Amino acid sequence: IYNIQAGSHGIYASGGSAKLVEFSHGRWQKMADAPEVLTYIRGLAVLSDGSLLVAGGGGTLAVVPADHTDS
Repeated sequence: IYNIQAGSHGIYASGGSAKLVEFSHGRWQKMADAPEVLTYIRGLAVLSDGSLLVAGGGGTLAVVPADHTDS
């Protein structure tokens, strides 16, 4: 795990092997709209609307929408 951030919409973590997860319903869940990254997601910021700004390997820079978890 490289980064953990909390916002008004939840708690999020990013890390190696392109992990991007949200703590929901008492467990960590994979994010449905996580960007396709082959190596890692290091930077993570929760924006005011609940979306996430992520940065990672290979020059990845993406915004994950506020409605972003698998059911």
